[in-house]
Amino acid sequence: MVSGKLCGDNKEYVKKVKCETWRQYKNKEQVLDYIEFMDKRKSWTKARRAMYCSPRQEGAQLLLEFARPDTILYTNLVAAYATTVRRKLIDCVAKIVKSSGKIILKVTSATWKNLKFNVLWKRSGAPPLSVWA
Repeated sequence: MVSGKLCGDNKEYVKKVKCETWRQYKNKEQVLDYIEFMDKRKSWTKARRAMYCSPRQEGAQLLLEFARPDTILYTNLVAAYATTVRRKLIDCVAKIVKSSGKIILKVTSATWKNLKFNVLWKRSGAPPLSVWA
């Protein structure tokens, strides 16, 4: 699973989708609205499953629609929602940013706390630099 660039045609598509088509993911710290669809970019040979995600709430803070950090994720997996730590880690909403020759994984503070990233990095023995929104 990888994050993708939010292209104008994807934004327009999700604006036209009926409200009842959207789904919601909730955990202790976060509420996330999302929609799944097949998407094919110009340079791709085949369509891939896409998930357009829009955080609604982080902790006790409700996020206004204009201030939501929307994300699009692409995967070649079919719908499978396992509950293992590995699956939760793969399914979390994150943004990978390349800056000054470094690759940075950005996650929300709710995701950071819920998945205990600080413990994960400590146990890995070589913690990367990380930034959370």
